[in-house]
Amino acid sequence: EIVEYDLGWLMYFVGEGYREPTHGAGAQSQYGSALFACVGTLSAYQYQKVSGIGQHVDVSIQDCVTSLLENVTTTYIYTGRIRPRIGSRRTGCHPFSMHECKDGWVTIASGSPQMWKSLCHLTENTPMDEDTRFNDGAFIGANWQLVNANVRPWLTAHPQEEVFRRGPEWRTPCRAAPNYAG
Repeated sequence: EIVEYDLGWLMYFVGEGYREPTHGAGAQSQYGSALFACVGTLSAYQYQKVSGIGQHVDVSIQDCVTSLLENVTTTYIYTGRIRPRIGSRRTGCHPFSMHECKDGWVTIASGSPQMWKSLCHLTENTPMDEDTRFNDGAFIGANWQLVNANVRPWLTAHPQEEVFRRGPEWRTPCRAAPNYAG
């Protein structure tokens, strides 16, 4: 798995920028190639039903992993910029990452201005909600440290279960991260 992950260049982008590349969560190369194999097999099956002719489906794990790079190649083509490793964050929006709460971790996916407003209400963060600079997802993504500093006090004061339960009430996608150490 780790070799497939690296051969497809996905490993280069995973991890914190100040550390060496690392392997992401789950078996991404296996899941991704299985997804493509499934779609290819179903397409071949449909073609066989219509034409009566069978097809051979060949899936390259390396190609599948490379296709999972989302917008990395497009960003390079149009800007010439190679995206650095940024940990569990995503570019262009924030938070779209894991955050510590009182007794565990949660993943928060706030990927639009509406979700940002909802997150501000959830975390009782009125000053950031009223700051018009935060109406721009790119500004939020570029100032992720400021965002984290402002939402961290609320998150670390509340238990994981409460954050997870209250998230949907405020239309903020969040998920309690499992504790594997326990």
